[in-house]
Amino acid sequence: MEYETLLVEKSDHIATVMLNRPEKLNAINDRLLMDLEALANELREDFVTRVVILTGAGRAFSAGIDLSRLQDLAGDQQAQIPSAVERRRRGQLGLRAMNALERVEQVTIAAINGVAVGGGISIALACDLRIAAESARIWIPEVNLGVPLSWGTIPRLVRLVGPAKAKELIMACDWVDANEALAAGLLNKVVPLDKLMECAQEMAEKIATKAPLAITMTKAAVNAVSAISFGEMTYSDSDLFQLCSGTEDIREGIRAFIEKRKPKFTGR
Repeated sequence: MEYETLLVEKSDHIATVMLNRPEKLNAINDRLLMDLEALANELREDFVTRVVILTGAGRAFSAGIDLSRLQDLAGDQQAQIPSAVERRRRGQLGLRAMNALERVEQVTIAAINGVAVGGGISIALACDLRIAAESARIWIPEVNLGVPLSWGTIPRLVRLVGPAKAKELIMACDWVDANEALAAGLLNKVVPLDKLMECAQEMAEKIATKAPLAITMTKAAVNAVSAISFGEMTYSDSDLFQLCSGTEDIREGIRAFIEKRKPKFTGR
């Protein structure tokens, strides 16, 4: 199957998936989210692939939400999206895509080749393992934009780094380098950029040679024990985002981001 925003290559028991919007630093639009969900559905029927490596084309893993989507929120929402029902469904795209990616039975490895911002981190956290280049940097800017971190990312982040560190990463909105992310437990490995895909491939090959059913059941067991499949805990995820999207704060946050200045939030 071909995708508009993904490049997929399969060899033996390993699939390599590349976010393919390099001219936009692999920024996430609705099409990319739908492609990720469709890919997850395809993988459910793929009994050959055992490990999936996910990385970004060009110099970024993903720069997060596409700027054009943010500009829609900064302007007149009613003119852009005519109904509350449509807004809600559109807001659910990210959560659906992340949940679908997390629930595939194959082992998934995020190879973070550059910046991973906002939704880019959501994609990486929906994977089982994360390897980053030494030059990679992570940023969770949502609060600066006047919105909560969504797509089920908060529970996944808390599972990895604990509540206090998760709050710091989300609330402070500071850039984090790869080594700090490794120390916090967000990453499994950090390697030089020119060794990133080699390292990911080696890990994938090592896992792919193991007994397939044992690996599948191990992934399912670890996910169950860590409550990583939190189901209804995130039922209101998109509703929280929609609630915030009607505020003046989100418009100010996005305008400030576009204009490269500090936002002035009023709580309205």
